[in-house]
Amino acid sequence: MSTKKKKTDYLTYIEDTPKHRPRLIKLAEAASRKAIKEAKANDVAITYFDGESIICEQPDGSKEVIDKVEESHTPYVSKHASS
Repeated sequence: MSTKKKKTDYLTYIEDTPKHRPRLIKLAEAASRKAIKEAKANDVAITYFDGESIICEQPDGSKEVIDKVEESHTPYVSKHASS
């Protein structure tokens, strides 16, 4: 029995294959929502993109723009970043 992994078993293959992009986006969004929910439950600040702004949201709901980036550096930003 061979224990050698197939090319398709590697994460880089999945990340770089366009047909997998929708699934990866869906998984990333679900993971982000879970992390945000857990952070809020534990009174931890969250950081996310909103357009070209990097936002730090404190547990009390206050928000601060901590930096700006060029749009080209944020090819995909979920519309549900702070949900």
